[in-house]
Amino acid sequence: MKTTRTSSKKSTAKVAADVQQNTPAVVILQWLTYAFWGWAALAMTILSSIVASFVISGQSQGVEPLAYFIGAVVVILPIALVCDLIFSKNERNHKAGVALVIMVIHTVLYALLAVAGLASVVFALISMLLPTADTTWPVVWLLTSLVATVSYALVLLRIIYPRVGTKLRLLVRTLLVLLALTAVVWAIAGPITQSIVRRDDNYTQAAAFSTTGLISGYAYQEGTLPASLDAVQAYVDEGYYVDNESQLAIEQSIANETITYKPNIQKPTEDATGKTFYYEICVVYQYDDPVRQEGSKDFYLDYTTSSERDSAMPVLNGTSDKAGEHCYELYVTVPDDNGVIEPAKR
Repeated sequence: MKTTRTSSKKSTAKVAADVQQNTPAVVILQWLTYAFWGWAALAMTILSSIVASFVISGQSQGVEPLAYFIGAVVVILPIALVCDLIFSKNERNHKAGVALVIMVIHTVLYALLAVAGLASVVFALISMLLPTADTTWPVVWLLTSLVATVSYALVLLRIIYPRVGTKLRLLVRTLLVLLALTAVVWAIAGPITQSIVRRDDNYTQAAAFSTTGLISGYAYQEGTLPASLDAVQAYVDEGYYVDNESQLAIEQSIANETITYKPNIQKPTEDATGKTFYYEICVVYQYDDPVRQEGSKDFYLDYTTSSERDSAMPVLNGTSDKAGEHCYELYVTVPDDNGVIEPAKR
């Protein structure tokens, strides 16, 4: 009997020693560790989703949001690791009291997110099997859901099976870090690099569309076409409305000689609606871009004194997704009462 009681006391003492001590510092570190791992998983998921949408669609413009989520991953991941390393010195395999409550709350939350990610994987796979014209977004959704499922599954594994002092702890941390680094490298090597490489092409495309609006505004104001792109630029410098990004695109494209303008490619015509002027814009692209806008593009100035819009709809004839020079014949119709329409000044 004495042997049994002694063994029972030793077992109880061993379990008690393996229960985490709920001091304020340990409890705070536990909460921060679980929370920051969850935020890191969320940041990785969102970053992967944005990168996948850019890579699969082939788009190279509008990558600015990537910087925020790259920064989020780069900042949150080290914080999660540091909190985890400090917490691990006081963590035990068994939780009780407040520590157990914190573990249950985060376990339920992350389990729901992991299951939601798994359900999204199935939904994306089914969507890919259905006949649809657009297969881009199901693929993006699939990749995003996979990252979410794996990320939160690893965080769950870290919380439910702490395995203090074992290789499992190191393996979970390593996998989470590798997943985060993969997302960051993918973002930098993919969309961001492509955006930098194709910056001049993006400027040229934006300048082509913005210039048509400025030429229309100039025609309304002056009753004729500008003689050159320098006249268009001077029109902008006088304060007539164009956003800063478009102004930069025009300046860069003129400086790089990737956009040219030829006024009055045919004699103006006149009818009851007003006088129509014809001109040509040529652009030079360095790279092929399958998602570059093609067909037609309407670009209008904003007016403060009238809700009327330019009656001309500049049509960019031909495709511009290939590298090389592309020329577009456009027109602008100036109505007889053009004097009542004044372009807004900045």
